[in-house]
Amino acid sequence: MPQVLWLLFLLVALFAAGCGRQEAPETSGDRLVVLSPGLAATLVDLGASDSIVGRHAYDMALDPSVPICGDQSGVDYEKLLTLRPTHVLLEWGERPLPERLVSLADDRGWELVNYRLRTLDELIDTSDDLARRFAPDQPPPSARFAEALRREPGLESLGPVLLLASVDPPSVVGPGSFHHDILVRLGGIPAIGDEHPMAAMWIELDAEDVLTLDPGAIVLIRPRPGTSSGADPATPARKPGPGELGAIGRLPIRAVELQRLGVIEQPLALTPSTAMIDLANELRATLGAWADGAGR
Repeated sequence: MPQVLWLLFLLVALFAAGCGRQEAPETSGDRLVVLSPGLAATLVDLGASDSIVGRHAYDMALDPSVPICGDQSGVDYEKLLTLRPTHVLLEWGERPLPERLVSLADDRGWELVNYRLRTLDELIDTSDDLARRFAPDQPPPSARFAEALRREPGLESLGPVLLLASVDPPSVVGPGSFHHDILVRLGGIPAIGDEHPMAAMWIELDAEDVLTLDPGAIVLIRPRPGTSSGADPATPARKPGPGELGAIGRLPIRAVELQRLGVIEQPLALTPSTAMIDLANELRATLGAWADGAGR
């Protein structure tokens, strides 16, 4: 009898150990590990979040319970093996994909898809591709982009528009960035255009630079978590509070004198995704209201 009890105890222990082992749940269909906050935000917008089983460490769109599988500095291969994805979606840039990731994908049958999200056209093409692959019942986002990016007559009356992503130091999203592309598509004149000596995707300025540019309007893009996004695309950006623009708000430039100053706070306003549709709508509403005031 003691031997029978011992065997019974061993079987129970083995069963309990098997139940406690954390394995990926069995699901049908796509199992996506999305190592890009922008790609994840677009997939959430497309209604495909249920297919995502792993996320980027700095993701802001998915449920926090979705396991983290790495970031631009490295990949958690043990977690990937546990999650057993069908696809690994990345925004890895020009670097070669990690050799171990490529090897594991070959061995396990994962499809690796590396997207570029630097320019507006790349963003739109990627959004349509994600819809085609993982949300075929949804219309291509390019149609919504086209509506949001329609040209707004009269914006040239504002003069140069400075798109800031930081005020200390003043930093501009310039030529080559999707924000710059949005401004141009809407009909606005960038304070730093393609031919400007300082032209770059990200430009740090000082007060003297801003004085020289003398923009006719300034929009600060400062995401704030928890802010509603896209509720009313006709609502202009809010006015900055006292001191919110730092030294820029005290400069003798046209934007300050005419109080053409706005702050866009959408939580994904700096994330390359379909969130740029809401940003384009808010930017148009903001610049359009100022242009109306200028008598367009």
